[in-house]
Amino acid sequence: MILVEAEKLWNYCMEKRDYLTYNFEKVAESPDTQTEVMVAVDGSAVMLSVVSDGYTVHETDVYTPDECEEAAASIYKVYIECDEEPNVDNAAISDNEDILSDAVYEFMQTLLDMTPQAVEALVAQYKDDILDGFIASLSKYPEIMRNIYRPMILEDESGNELYTAFPYRLLSV
Repeated sequence: MILVEAEKLWNYCMEKRDYLTYNFEKVAESPDTQTEVMVAVDGSAVMLSVVSDGYTVHETDVYTPDECEEAAASIYKVYIECDEEPNVDNAAISDNEDILSDAVYEFMQTLLDMTPQAVEALVAQYKDDILDGFIASLSKYPEIMRNIYRPMILEDESGNELYTAFPYRLLSV
């Protein structure tokens, strides 16, 4: 639900400048994804902040009415209406998966007191199952799951794609 339209946001912020200099205010929200768009004013900039489940997932400062309208419209489309995939760096998603896999690999090597070659053979045999199994084993600890940084693109009930950096906040685990 958009509370302040993108084309009206700059003027709205300028009218409430005194208040927004010291406070953030919600201008849009998506109860389905527990996402809010908040604004504040810092000097000559309007700060737009996207908060999902209590965590900031995107921030941008804008300095002109046109820039504000463009940024707000894009943020609303991506995070509130979920109509468009944000600028997703698929290489970054892949890199993060590699980092997670390497971390699990090192953990297994230490935990099982195995040689790197033995762990490598085990990983080659079970590849994705190891990381997914490890993450699944954490599912009984929701307070841990919600903080796992694992950028990915999910699909909602309507078939729309949604990019998120913390997918386990959106998934029932």
